[in-house]
Amino acid sequence: MKYKTHDLNAILYLSLDWFVIVSTFILAAQIQNHLYHVLFGLLLASRIHALGVFLHEAVHGNLVPHNSKLNTLLGNIFCGSMVFLSVDHYRSGHLPHHQYLFTDSDPDWKRKTKNNFLKLWIFPMERKKLFLNFLLSPFFFIADLFRQSRMNSIRDVGLYFISINVILISLVKISNGEIYNAFFSYGVAYFIFLPLMTRLRQVVEHFGNIDDDIRARDIILIKPLQYLFFPHCISLHKTHHLNSHIPFYELKKKSLEINSEKIYDSFFWGKKPIFTELRPRINVC
Repeated sequence: MKYKTHDLNAILYLSLDWFVIVSTFILAAQIQNHLYHVLFGLLLASRIHALGVFLHEAVHGNLVPHNSKLNTLLGNIFCGSMVFLSVDHYRSGHLPHHQYLFTDSDPDWKRKTKNNFLKLWIFPMERKKLFLNFLLSPFFFIADLFRQSRMNSIRDVGLYFISINVILISLVKISNGEIYNAFFSYGVAYFIFLPLMTRLRQVVEHFGNIDDDIRARDIILIKPLQYLFFPHCISLHKTHHLNSHIPFYELKKKSLEINSEKIYDSFFWGKKPIFTELRPRINVC
């Protein structure tokens, strides 16, 4: 089966995500109810997470496949700036992760297991420990921002982040909204939901009862959950590791070839769940 790559495909999806971010930020500024601000924070986090997925696409050259300079520029300005990572910094650790998966030469594996006295990356695990895993995710997220290598990356994209937020604040002012309300939702997004989403994705991608050589899984959830927690086919991670040159909008076709019986592992259920206390159940799509 042939796969098509188009420079405008990912840019269109990226534009839609930014439309949701800007609209939600402005709307949050107009409303006084903190319950709504929490919901807006969930939506903002899901789209900021989606920008992180697009940064991942840029790292593999799949954001703008036929123009590497534009691929890097858009990846830094409109994706990496919002998750405090530059394309080059992410690429330096991520490509070895693909090449040396789950070995001592895999930077991602080394970072997650080095001095990991809580053993939060050892699966399957009991539900109460998994709860602790996710409960601590905001603290790990903040601590990660202060790693020296991450600080260097933040310096690379920090000006873009500041510029984007100046524009967002200006739009709130023009719409006569309250800056505090907008940033309350922003804070909920960055310090609660985004760390949880990131950790959930990282667990699902590579950890649990995965006994094949790839040690990655494909999962499918219902569309609302897919949109919120696993945007832009990032949940088809086994397929991605086998075909990292294929952009996200073509991954599902390839996944259907690999998973010919249309049976997918899932986070909460499936052939190889990460919980020790849940019964496996096959989810046929």
